Amino acid sequence: ELQRVAIARALILEPDLLIADESTSFLDPSVQAKILKLLLDLQNERGISMLFVMHDIGVARKVSDRIAVLHDGMIVENGPSHRVISNPQHFYTKLLIDASKGTEIE
Repeated sequence: ELQRVAIARALILEPDLLIADESTSFLDPSVQAKILKLLLDLQNERGISMLFVMHDIGVARKVSDRIAVLHDGMIVENGPSHRVISNPQHFYTKLLIDASKGTEIE
């Protein structure tokens, strides 16, 4: 419920960009899916660009056109989400993909 309130507060300003920093962390999968669906619906309805900051690359794949992977404060991989997931080039990206197996949302 707090996430929905935070989203509503952010939307009052009618932003062009919404940064969702770990907006679904520590939520159970069904609530996580609802929050992400809400954000994506808002993106489509209002034309808002979104930057998702998250540690779960499996979820990132579902909600992002592009993925940038950061490691030790540096971007180590960047590209279309399907390419980053299907053909990871950096060892840290591979670790994130392995860690996310079984945690993806529908």
